[in-house]
Amino acid sequence: MTIKVDGAVAVEEIFGGWPTFHDAEILRIEIDRKGPRLALDLLALAQAGSLILVQFAFDEVDDFNLSGFNHQNVIWSLALDQAPEDRIRVIFEPIFGAACSFTCTRCEVLHVAPADPRTGSAGQVPPERLPL
Repeated sequence: MTIKVDGAVAVEEIFGGWPTFHDAEILRIEIDRKGPRLALDLLALAQAGSLILVQFAFDEVDDFNLSGFNHQNVIWSLALDQAPEDRIRVIFEPIFGAACSFTCTRCEVLHVAPADPRTGSAGQVPPERLPL
């Protein structure tokens, strides 16, 4: 991974490096015009076979595109690439359901935790880390 992601170490420790997030599922997308900011929850399968909830926040979001969001949103990959003007191009490539892309100035991992396989839920984000 060449793009700086704040909090990436927590993801890399669980996945043994920065994952592609192949077969991860987008559970939640929240967009706030303040910033503008986008928060997103991904449910991913770690190498050990355990489900992990990864919560992201993206700052100064622009050029936002979302299509196909439905009851199940499985992605092929999460791509982070350099874009013009010191921005980051973010692409959630779909397998089924949501396709999402945008640019931002900052990407942050807010929370990483084991998830309940029945519900996909995990421990709550501490209030001081809430994105919005």
